[in-house]
Amino acid sequence: MYLTKKQKVSYGACRFGTSIFMNMSSLATVWIYNNHFALNQTWNSIGNAVGKIVIAFSGFLFGYISDILPSNMKLGKRKFFIWTGAPALVLSFVMLFIPHLFIPLNSQIAVFT
Repeated sequence: MYLTKKQKVSYGACRFGTSIFMNMSSLATVWIYNNHFALNQTWNSIGNAVGKIVIAFSGFLFGYISDILPSNMKLGKRKFFIWTGAPALVLSFVMLFIPHLFIPLNSQIAVFT
């Protein structure tokens, strides 16, 4: 199946927006953890890299799982993952920027993990 130029631009525009959001949140995370929470740059970089690798593999894993589900499910093949994943994503995003409410900040390892 070939895409028209309009379809390619539309797809690219949508992917551009999500890519910008992910890159801005990564930049904000690195900056906040480095400057505000005083996390060592090495730990900060390792955490960011591991997070990106987990995101990459989870995309393939959940894509495969949603593809093997039966198509006659009540919510369909993908809506279940959207309805359960969106609240988890929001919660993890909020907790990412307020670790001082859950862990002591006097240890590099505690902030990193």
